[in-house]
Parts: sequence; structure tokens; C-alpha cells
Amino acid sequence: MESDHCIINLIREYRGKRTVVIVAHRPSYVREADRVIVMNRGSISFDGTPEEMAKAAEAAE
Repeated sequence: MESDHCIINLIREYRGKRTVVIVAHRPSYVREADRVIVMNRGSISFDGTPEEMAKAAEAAE
């Protein structure tokens, strides 16, 4: 999708220059993050890198 491409480009452009908070369900956005925090019912259920999140998801399967 064109809008996804634009958003990912903006995330890459601002990386290292600003703090960007992204609320997303799309894995492509999450992969661009330095840090991922997953909230579940108001509590943090995961805090780590996208790579750590992928490993945790694989282990849960």
C-alpha cells in the first residue's frame, strides 16, 4: 500500500532525530522500531526490541 510505504519512510527519516510513538497493529511498522512495548488491559506485557518480540512470539507457538 502506498500509505504504508509513506509511513515507513517517515519513521526511517525521523529515527535517531526524534522520539516517535507509534500505535500499530502492522508488523511492518513494529519492525522499524528501536523498542516495542505491548500493552494488555492497561499493563505492559512485553518490553524489548522487535527481534526479541519475534523470538518471544515463536517460543509461545
